[in-house]
This record gives sequence, structure tokens and C-alpha cells, in this order.
Amino acid sequence: MTIDLKVKSDIHQHCLAEIRKKIALCEAGMREAQESANNETKSSAGDKYETGRAMAQLEKDKYATQLSEARKLYRALDNLDPAKVKSKVEPGALVYTDSGNYYLSVSVGKIIIDENVFFAISPLTPLAKSIINKTIGETGVFRGKNIKILKIK
Repeated sequence: MTIDLKVKSDIHQHCLAEIRKKIALCEAGMREAQESANNETKSSAGDKYETGRAMAQLEKDKYATQLSEARKLYRALDNLDPAKVKSKVEPGALVYTDSGNYYLSVSVGKIIIDENVFFAISPLTPLAKSIINKTIGETGVFRGKNIKILKIK
């Protein structure tokens, strides 16, 4: 395995770990919201009881939505093969440019591997859209700035 593919694999594993953390947080939030709803005791002030249960249900629903999104991200990321070398900028590509290094996968932000900075970004971001389908030596334009593709793995 070349150094670049090792770095790509490390970034991919970091992204998977970040999404797993998000999934765990959402699941914990849903459990806490359910426990909160279950622990609401019926008092003589019935409206207060109903309001408390409704608030807990809203919180649970919010976590359920976030959990669904996190699971979609995880599936999308899990479908990418970090060992596959790309010849153009596309999902799963590790892209070195003159303005930064990017892993087109899911948006988890800045990742530092062996003192090198990479950004895991979604292919749907404006930056990714400006370089998608480009090959080595080609240039994309993002916010009025040229971004030259130096290397793709």
C-alpha cells in the first residue's frame, strides 16, 4: 500500500469513527428523551404533565431525525472503497490541490494525519462541485479563486 493510500485509509477510518460517534450520541439522546417522557408524573396540573411529555417527544423526534441522517452518511461512507485509486475527482477520491487537500466523502471537517491537514467534505459542497470530474492538472474555480488539482488518489 502506498503512503497516499494509507493516508486515504486513515482518513476514511477517521470519518467512519466520527459518524459512529454521532450515531451513538443520537441514540443516547433518544433514550434520555424517552426516559424523561416516561418519568413525567401525572400531577394535579394535567397541562404541565402533557406539556412535559410533548417536549420530551419533540426532543426524541429531533434525535430520531439526526440519527436517520447520520446512518445515511455512514452507509454512503461505508460504500466508498479507500483502496481504490481514482483518476478523476469523484466521491471517494483523495484530492491534493494547490489550496488544500480534500477527501470527498462526508463532511466531518479538518483531519490531521502525519502532520498533514486534510478536509473531509461532501461531494455536494460548493467547493467539491467546483472540482468534481476534474483530473490532474485541471483547475476549478471556487469563490473566484482557481484551485489546481495536483494529485488524485
